[in-house]
Amino acid sequence: MTSLYFFEKLFIDGILPGVGSVLSFVPTIAAAIFIITLLRECGIIRGGLAYFITGFSCSTAAILTCESIPNKRQQYLTALLIPYMSCSAKLPIYVMLSTTFFPSHPLFIIALIYLLGIALAFVFASLFKAFGLFPAKRTASHSKRFRHPDMLLVIRSVTACCTDFFKKAFTVIPAASAIVWLLKNLDQNLNYTINIENSLLANTGRFLTPAFEPLGFDDWRAVTALIAGLAAKEAVVSTFAVLGGAGTIFTPASAFSFMAFCLLYAPCPAGLIAMRKLTGNYTCSILMFVTQTILAWVVSFLIFYSIKAII
Repeated sequence: MTSLYFFEKLFIDGILPGVGSVLSFVPTIAAAIFIITLLRECGIIRGGLAYFITGFSCSTAAILTCESIPNKRQQYLTALLIPYMSCSAKLPIYVMLSTTFFPSHPLFIIALIYLLGIALAFVFASLFKAFGLFPAKRTASHSKRFRHPDMLLVIRSVTACCTDFFKKAFTVIPAASAIVWLLKNLDQNLNYTINIENSLLANTGRFLTPAFEPLGFDDWRAVTALIAGLAAKEAVVSTFAVLGGAGTIFTPASAFSFMAFCLLYAPCPAGLIAMRKLTGNYTCSILMFVTQTILAWVVSFLIFYSIKAII
């Protein structure tokens, strides 16, 4: 393979789809920011509920809209809780596994996963309040419950947020997409390969498999899908499509454990970048990445052995 062809494949099959998938968030982000800012300017939103609701569509959009929260500390803590809401990118994973392993009641299983995220967010929010991390609520004024919004301010908020997101989409995201593509298409000798089973990504999956055996998914293909999912959660399903059907990898107990792990582990790069934008540093992004992955492991471990004990 010539160098020109290699870099052409890297750009067309790696960087371009990665940037394209992230840019597909822009309409959602713009709409979410517009609605949240408009409701805030009207005096309708008086809490974090709207931000969590937005998180069910896109965690990135919800984290970015946290900028409209007046209190900085509450901005950060709300943003840290938002990823516990199942964004739309995770839904294909739930659908694939629930229909395969729980065909008689897949919607019930999906609902349980969503409720698990909500419950954990509620638990951590309660802990934050118990330790005084969330600022005390101010008594709402009922004299002026509705006011006419400043539309110029609303438009400026949407424009500024989307402009910044575009900048990130053409800097950090291409780098992350290129790394994932290289891992998928280079073998251990750094030669180009079309067989993903011989790729660095697959070898990394095999190396990390022992860490996931206690969670019930001890197949390297499942771990490889999780690694690919670090770039975008949609990649979990597409990786299974390439490596082999999930029906040959899981049991009902391990399938539910895997769904719980996908719900909770590290957000996509766009979400981490949104956290970086909100806080102005990478500390909270790293904290989010590490704590959510550890929590995902612990919760999946408890779920797997609880289900095995019941069955």
